[in-house]
Amino acid sequence: MAQGGLLIDKHSNRKIGAVIDYTFKEKDGKNGLWITAAIYKQYKVQDEVWEKIRRGEYEAFSIGADPLRIGRLCDEEKCWNTIKDLELFEISVVDQPATPEATCACAPASPSPAAC
Repeated sequence: MAQGGLLIDKHSNRKIGAVIDYTFKEKDGKNGLWITAAIYKQYKVQDEVWEKIRRGEYEAFSIGADPLRIGRLCDEEKCWNTIKDLELFEISVVDQPATPEATCACAPASPSPAAC
């Protein structure tokens, strides 16, 4: 992620931070995209979005990316595509994700008793 990805407020033009790193990991038997991002503190909208994350109003992500490698998985009932590698352009912090598992966890850089 040499260029870094943008962290956006709900697919708007409001840049609220940057994606520092991403990786694919497994959780609960499912492979998913895990990101590390920083939220800026220069503008009012950035502070407002951070507060929405802390309060649980924004607890999900939606991505903008180009898949580079796609796989196909099947069980007894259906088949589906899986993304194995991608070029990540932006991640939006949202209140209603297209994929219900696309949730975020709050992990402040400087934890305090009031954090998250």
